[in-house]
Amino acid sequence: MTTNIGANLVSRASGEDSRKEFIEELRSHFRPEFINRIDEIVPFYPLLFEDVRSILRLAINDLRVRLRDKKMGVRMYQRAYEYLAEQGYDPEFGARELNRAVDRLVITPVSEMVLTGEFRAGDMIDVLMDDGGLTFRKGAPHSKKGAVKAS
Repeated sequence: MTTNIGANLVSRASGEDSRKEFIEELRSHFRPEFINRIDEIVPFYPLLFEDVRSILRLAINDLRVRLRDKKMGVRMYQRAYEYLAEQGYDPEFGARELNRAVDRLVITPVSEMVLTGEFRAGDMIDVLMDDGGLTFRKGAPHSKKGAVKAS
């Protein structure tokens, strides 16, 4: 079970005092019978950019697998990851919006470009940041020898 109760306490949490504050916050929302059934309280701290980027990488890797079946690839650049993180991550709500942002800002446009024939088998799709948004272009396919993977 997860809850956002006490989320406002996380930024200043430290040791046993913070545990007491969390318990008091829970008591203000739930009956003692329910709180007594909770075995452990584990605060979730705001994600760092590298955590967010790892989550984004997983979502992009799902797209890579789907494109591999069509003999295509996708290459994400750092600023594109940063843009997706800005659009999809809110410390108050966590990372749940990240997958929606990837769907809306990367998967849907790439799918449309594949359907219209803009990208075809053998293409490498570069995803870059340009003019305040993401841009998709045909990139040079990477070879297995000496390949540098941008992800």
